[in-house]
Amino acid sequence: MEARSDQPKEMHLWTDGSTEPADAASLAAYLKHTPAGAAILDIGCGDGRVLRRLLAEGFKAEGLDLNAELVALCRASGLPVEQGDAREILPRRAGHFDVYSMLDFVEHVPMDVLVAILGIIGRQRGARIWIQTPNLDSVMGFKFWFHMPSHILPLHPWVLRKMLVRLGYRIVDEWTDYGGLPWTGFRRWLTLKILNGLLGPPQAALFVGGANICLVAEASGKE
Repeated sequence: MEARSDQPKEMHLWTDGSTEPADAASLAAYLKHTPAGAAILDIGCGDGRVLRRLLAEGFKAEGLDLNAELVALCRASGLPVEQGDAREILPRRAGHFDVYSMLDFVEHVPMDVLVAILGIIGRQRGARIWIQTPNLDSVMGFKFWFHMPSHILPLHPWVLRKMLVRLGYRIVDEWTDYGGLPWTGFRRWLTLKILNGLLGPPQAALFVGGANICLVAEASGKE
């Protein structure tokens, strides 16, 4: 897990010094499950877009990333970011955070690394995790999967749910965002009715879901 300059950056855009903020609307769905002033660790913080938004919203937020270039970019703009492997850093900082954000992160690491990280966090009873990863139950999600060359771990929503439950997490909320059917009300109902009638529910789901599957889950604290 050592960072090397020839590795693809753990980002959805190549590093260009950009400091665009995270999309407030997308983040709001996670924040409604988060008490004001909570301590949040943004794992795989990249260029700090989510971290910057969390700090602006008044949260006690810090970032963690393996990539030295991205950590330097964050620190240059004054963001509190630590460089290192989450599997080594989380044990010594256990209990320091209420929430662990993993947005656009889990698809970039091997399964054993993800399981190890979730296992460490899972021992902290009541800790919450945020996960956002390409939704492989939709056409838009497949498009997102191929958007970045460093995606290595495809997680179908069914697999992600089963993994979290097996590791002792309770799923608090789940949704998809970005893409999917753009309508609400009667127009959405009618489109779903037609798709389900023509294709059947499993195939219709490919056109209904958004590009990302998003989850909030809570740790049970079991060993």
